[in-house]
Amino acid sequence: MMNTKEKRRFRGLGWLAACCLVVVLAVGAMHFLRKTDYSSGLRVVAIFGSEDISFWEEVRQGLRRQAEEQGVVLTEYTPEDESLFPSLIESTYYTDVDAVAICIYESDMWKECQPILKNMREKGIKVIVADTPPEIEDYDAYIGLDNYAIGQEMAENVYQNYEEGQRILVRYPGKENLVLDRRNRGFCDRLTELGLEDAIEYISMSTSTIEGITELKERMQQLDGSVVVAAFTTNATIDMAEILHSEGLDEKVRLIGFGESDEAASYVDKGMVDVFYVQDNQGIGSQVIQAAEDLCSGRVNEKKKWDVDVLVYSGDEETK
Repeated sequence: MMNTKEKRRFRGLGWLAACCLVVVLAVGAMHFLRKTDYSSGLRVVAIFGSEDISFWEEVRQGLRRQAEEQGVVLTEYTPEDESLFPSLIESTYYTDVDAVAICIYESDMWKECQPILKNMREKGIKVIVADTPPEIEDYDAYIGLDNYAIGQEMAENVYQNYEEGQRILVRYPGKENLVLDRRNRGFCDRLTELGLEDAIEYISMSTSTIEGITELKERMQQLDGSVVVAAFTTNATIDMAEILHSEGLDEKVRLIGFGESDEAASYVDKGMVDVFYVQDNQGIGSQVIQAAEDLCSGRVNEKKKWDVDVLVYSGDEETK
């Protein structure tokens, strides 16, 4: 049987052991957390548009959040001029990187970048294209919308709510913007398939968005019956909604919009836009990181196309 002195020593040893165990567990926990935070080691370069554009601001938010969660080393470049994209992409080839994420809008620029992108893939660098569909085969994953299908969805909405005699006004954007061109083609092609080709009226194209909207406004004022207008970008949707409201044309015109911002969706709540299609911009950024992880880790996806969610907002409900 222990005496008082021995009991005190035993209790002291117990406390010491307990303290050592706490320290060991704490050190282990810190090691675990450190390992979790930096487990990936994957190096990704993103060459995207300016954060001054709301779309790219949200894409980058999703990109950074996902990179932090997965322990990815992320380097971002924002060229002041889009003409610098090819030189930035080429400079990435000479760095120690696992994947590069890019967005290219123009056909000529795709041709210019094709040789370096091919060299990148031969070197083992994964090429991930975001937002605008690639015009070449030298890429590993495309993350974005099927813009042609979006245009078709918007046309389906017009058809389902069409009233006899309505005019459907379309300002054709031209081929200088591949995204808008695809949305517009999908919209017009589907309306033609549904038998509404004669209701479509093209407004002469202008290089200025404001001038183009002014042309639409003038034509709407000339028409006696009701009108449907489809806007294929956030800014076009907002500008058109403001003009319709200021000119008192809300009741005459059914406006269908597409874009990326909560601000544009709020125009539905105000009754200035009938239905609004909005894509998950942050989802584009997060999927860039996930695609890089899957491609570089050997979990190769058979699909090269990663879809982005689209919500259809009509004020009282929001659905995918």
